[in-house]
Amino acid sequence: MVTASTIVGMRDATVADTDHWPAPAVRAVAGLSLLGILLSAIAFTAMHVGFGDGFDAVSQTLSELVYVEGGASLIPISMVTLGLGSLVLLPLLRGSGALDGRLLPVLVGLWGVGLVLCAFFPADLPDAALTFSGWTHRLSACIAFLSLAVAGLIMSERFRDHAIWRPVAGWTRVLGGLTFVQFIVFLLASMPIVTPRLWGAQLFADFLVRGFVERTMLGTQVAMLVLWIGRLIYLTQARRVPAAFVTAARAPEPGPEFLAASDAVKPEPSLVGAVTAGAAAGAGSGVPAAEGQEIERIALDRSTREELLVATGADDPQPAGDRERV
Repeated sequence: MVTASTIVGMRDATVADTDHWPAPAVRAVAGLSLLGILLSAIAFTAMHVGFGDGFDAVSQTLSELVYVEGGASLIPISMVTLGLGSLVLLPLLRGSGALDGRLLPVLVGLWGVGLVLCAFFPADLPDAALTFSGWTHRLSACIAFLSLAVAGLIMSERFRDHAIWRPVAGWTRVLGGLTFVQFIVFLLASMPIVTPRLWGAQLFADFLVRGFVERTMLGTQVAMLVLWIGRLIYLTQARRVPAAFVTAARAPEPGPEFLAASDAVKPEPSLVGAVTAGAAAGAGSGVPAAEGQEIERIALDRSTREELLVATGADDPQPAGDRERV
């Protein structure tokens, strides 16, 4: 059972109760994960610049670049940085409720660990005899690709019931589903090389696109990771409250807590519209105008107080059952 509590600096919702990560720490760890992904992309790109006519990017996989000049160092670096960048993201995803339960952390962990193992166990050349290193590389890569694809599909369904992750549920479902389809195509294209004696493998003998499919699949999975990182960074960005709103709500004078938080969080326009409409409806249904204004003022005061609590990281004295989630 996930216990909800507000993490200091979170923008507009509650997150799973773990270590109460402050907003600067969330941004720092998310930035570190993004840096690992960026370094990996740079290393992969560098390998594709000037690898010569002897390498076919459509039919040959990224792992085979290890046998190209310079690939013996750049390929392991790219895999390790991507794997570690993904593993660094685990506690943030877990703490924000994105990885509820036991299965999802294992799946995302298998993705990161699988990439690191691929770096330390190079792949064999397609026509060479299978070695322990090549066998470990193939198994680790398959587990890594499949794990993140399945994790994305499961997370997309759970995001629909999670306030802070609901906005990215659709894109997570699209990217996770696309990755899963790409993984199936990659397996079929690899059958003539990996399992040539398996029944039906020769049906795909002319389907020489596994290098292209692998690159697009990796790009889709990286896009899914960047989507999650972007959402985490977005949630830690505070918004400013216009002076007119604070005055209309008769908010209290800024105290030390408020000043330390660098302004409160701006309410969603839909919230203000709902309050105003409610007050107007009350006035139109026989409620005196003065009472209608008082109802609006109280609602706005309560909204401002809750926004200040989120911005300062203070505990909400109101019972959890009565606290409105955005």
